Amino acid sequence: MEKSSLLKLLLPALAGAALLGLVLFLVIGPADPNDAGNPVHGKPGEHRNTAVTPESQRTTDTSTDTLSKTMPSIDDPGFKDLGGGLKMMDVVEGKGDPCPSGATIDAHYAGWLASNGRKFDDSYLSGKPSLKYNLSQLIRGWQLGLPGMKPGGVRRLIIPSDMGYGAGGSQGIPGGATLVFEFKLLEWK
Repeated sequence: MEKSSLLKLLLPALAGAALLGLVLFLVIGPADPNDAGNPVHGKPGEHRNTAVTPESQRTTDTSTDTLSKTMPSIDDPGFKDLGGGLKMMDVVEGKGDPCPSGATIDAHYAGWLASNGRKFDDSYLSGKPSLKYNLSQLIRGWQLGLPGMKPGGVRRLIIPSDMGYGAGGSQGIPGGATLVFEFKLLEWK
């Protein structure tokens, strides 16, 4: 085989390997664990995203025994007004460190339409896995209503339309709907 033919075969393979190496470097970070840019090890003293969540940020009780099967009463005097129509009530306080704003949560949940009590989604009754998202990626009512929860805690939220899915609604949720949610926080990172 001629050198030019061999080069034509090897160059695309080498370019692909170099591109893969660059992508892995950008996603995983440098190989040196002491490098401040490494997403796992980070800078000294900063919060590190490790695979192990500290015990104070998680619960061992992942049961759903304390969760409602039907929509809780929205007239319960235990609800606290957080402003703008958003209301919350802790049913079970939980233990450990409170979840901060912007954390990634792992929680069981259910959601109902306040107008008629129809459940439009749940994780713990339908056998779905728990919700695992960064709060900043979720509806505004969750962003404002879930921080402060402790692992193992159960919290109810009444979320006005403008902090939920707004005038446009979403799958199974009509536009302008006030929503009722119940959460059990399993852990946060």
